[in-house]
Amino acid sequence: MRRPGWVTTVGILGIILACMGLLGSMQLVFFNSLMATQQQMLRSMASESGTEPGAGVLTFFADLLSSLPAWFKTWTIGAGFVGLAIYGANLLASVRLLNMRPGAVRGFYWVSASAIAFNGVHGVAGYLAFGKLGSIMAFMVLMNSAIYVALLSVVIASDKSAFRTTPPPLPAAGPEAR
Repeated sequence: MRRPGWVTTVGILGIILACMGLLGSMQLVFFNSLMATQQQMLRSMASESGTEPGAGVLTFFADLLSSLPAWFKTWTIGAGFVGLAIYGANLLASVRLLNMRPGAVRGFYWVSASAIAFNGVHGVAGYLAFGKLGSIMAFMVLMNSAIYVALLSVVIASDKSAFRTTPPPLPAAGPEAR
């Protein structure tokens, strides 16, 4: 049976989103070291620029990075590993969907719901850690969740008969079968 167009679209978009999620999760795992390096760079740039117009902005962001709550540093490592698991499973589910594997639709339901829930928790944590500036992070996570909701809606609303496997017909049981 041919692969329906919705399967190709959802599968490819799922692979793209999963790869982006894997990259973002890797950034979360290394967030603490990245922020420490970025904070040093911002402070050195601010001291070099002295009284130039952009120096205040550099100092603001360096102070912001140093004022993150202690729980957020632990959160980023844990969330990074959870994100790697969720988006790795999402990549696998999207490939299985493209390959028309039995159970692929159900797997895609689960990993999409997991990604939506993870994004919601991640957005709230970012907002709590960064305050009003975290609303930008929460908005980006909300957009990611909206894409997953759209893909999940397409899968739910589409015809999944191509994934149904019918057993082969039984052999005839009459005298000519002997």
